[in-house]
Amino acid sequence: MIFTERNNSSRLGRKRAITTTVIRVLMVVLVVLFLIEYIYLAQKNAYDISFGILSSAPQSLADSETILQEQQDYLARIGLILIIKVVVVLFSGSFAIYRMVSSNFIEIVRETERLSDITANIPGGVICCGNDEALTVKYISDGFSEITGYTAEDIELNFNNSFLEMIFPSDRENVKKAFRSPQEKCLAVQFRMIKSDGTTIWLLDKSRLRKELGNDTYHHVLTDITDMKNSEIALIKSQAELKLVNERYRIVLEQSDYIIFDLDLISNNITYSGNYEVKFGNPPSTKNFPKCFIEDDMVHFDDIRRFEAFFDKIRDGASNRDEEVRIRSRSGSYLWYNICATTIVDDKGTPIRVIGRITDITRQRSETIKIVAKSQLDESTGLLSFDTANEYISGIIDNNRNSSHGMIIVDFSVQSDDADDITSRFAANLRDLFRSTDIVGRVDSTKFIVFMRNCSKPLLKRRIEDLLEMINSHYNGQYTCVGAAGAALYPSDSMHREDLFQKAQIALTHSMNKKTSGYTLYEEI
Repeated sequence: MIFTERNNSSRLGRKRAITTTVIRVLMVVLVVLFLIEYIYLAQKNAYDISFGILSSAPQSLADSETILQEQQDYLARIGLILIIKVVVVLFSGSFAIYRMVSSNFIEIVRETERLSDITANIPGGVICCGNDEALTVKYISDGFSEITGYTAEDIELNFNNSFLEMIFPSDRENVKKAFRSPQEKCLAVQFRMIKSDGTTIWLLDKSRLRKELGNDTYHHVLTDITDMKNSEIALIKSQAELKLVNERYRIVLEQSDYIIFDLDLISNNITYSGNYEVKFGNPPSTKNFPKCFIEDDMVHFDDIRRFEAFFDKIRDGASNRDEEVRIRSRSGSYLWYNICATTIVDDKGTPIRVIGRITDITRQRSETIKIVAKSQLDESTGLLSFDTANEYISGIIDNNRNSSHGMIIVDFSVQSDDADDITSRFAANLRDLFRSTDIVGRVDSTKFIVFMRNCSKPLLKRRIEDLLEMINSHYNGQYTCVGAAGAALYPSDSMHREDLFQKAQIALTHSMNKKTSGYTLYEEI
């Protein structure tokens, strides 16, 4: 039988039973003593009277009747006194028992109310079970019913009053093992339970074994930790997935031809991907970058100034920058590498980290040099001729159809007697502004073409903005000149060189109609 009202009277009930028994025994003893006293006095009185009669002179009949009457009166008084004593003893004992019972009853009521308040305010449920294999249920609180949805009748009907049967089957062995352990301290165990509506919940069970005259009882306090457990499981799953992603990322980096670096701008410490030593040989210096990189003779002497200036710009907040320098390889020779870096800022806009990539471009640079050597250069500017530039652009597109490229047409017109010299200077500045892997050529007297291979839209726009800034800062102050640019993107605007050139021309015309220095992307028209 499960009690839904807490049976708090066991301890007080035993105390009351013992006290009541003691009082009753004392009452019986007093009554027996009174009876013994009455018999003793009665016999003593009868003996005294009989002795007086025998020892005295013969008495008359009247005297004998008087003596007998006195004896009866004496016995009556003793009997009355005995009755009064018995009544007093019984009354006193009954009153004491009544007071004790009343006091215990009030104490039980108060204790029950106090414990009911405590269990009602516990953020969970309370259940009491026997110390047996089935953990037989003796009591459940209202909170337990609210958590699980089961009433006392449900537990008795569906689970045979067994708390163990209510626990998720695969969790029962862990629970049994926990309850078989020494119960010196409070026991805590987690398990699942299926509610009455069919949903599964996680419970935290904190219990203690109470030994009461052979009637050992577990007192459990259960808390619903389903949300916490689901979050914990989701976190473990996320960590496992993240570990898998990191492992994949590590394998990709180790098998790739480029090196990833992570520079902390606060501490100036840098870390590299695992293939650093494959490319450069010795373990890297990681503190006080970029000074440590230069001190290890990793950068070619002629490129040190550009290398330092590149990271100075990054530190000042410039983002998505790239530079080409020569770095000492594992064999000791200096090869050309492209360094591309992206800056990460904090919530105040202060640069705090730099994530970058170092890519070997030695072969591409050599190919460019060979093509330049074989091609016909524009005599006045030293740039590629238009036909040669188109031939090289076609080759790049044919061999890199899965990459993004950008085509820029620049119009630079100047009104001056030294227009040819100024144009030559502009061509040199134009060549230095772009990467060694980019194609720069001359279309006609005022127009130039630039093809940026493996170029994103943000990088394309940034290079055009740098170009217009260079025109304004170098030429507009001394000469009357106008610079405009138009650009088209491969493959979003077109996948054919001729069509890409025409669309860049349209974008340039749109910019020149503004009659001010500026640029236009074809997709923005």
